[in-house]
Amino acid sequence: MNSHAHDFQPGVPPLTPAERLEQFIDAINTYEIARRAAEQFAELIGLDEKPALDPMDAVQLEAMIDTENRAQEAVVARAKTLMAGGLLDHCVDILRAETAGRP
Repeated sequence: MNSHAHDFQPGVPPLTPAERLEQFIDAINTYEIARRAAEQFAELIGLDEKPALDPMDAVQLEAMIDTENRAQEAVVARAKTLMAGGLLDHCVDILRAETAGRP
């Protein structure tokens, strides 16, 4: 993952388009890991089978869901940044040009 915390930091060169796309991909991967972890934990504790959760399990599950939600928000924020900057549209144009006439 790129060491840039945000797209615009004083004293840090702006991210290249490739770096911005890498951050977007990293954000999606982080979200998928968090989502799977929360799902697996819910299965492990038998969430669907129990009428009431053990308090410790409930706290841990809530923390995992919060992590998943933050990761999802990061994906959306990165997508909005890429869309606002026109990078995703530019990628579409490049792909159209490179794949013209091919399925």
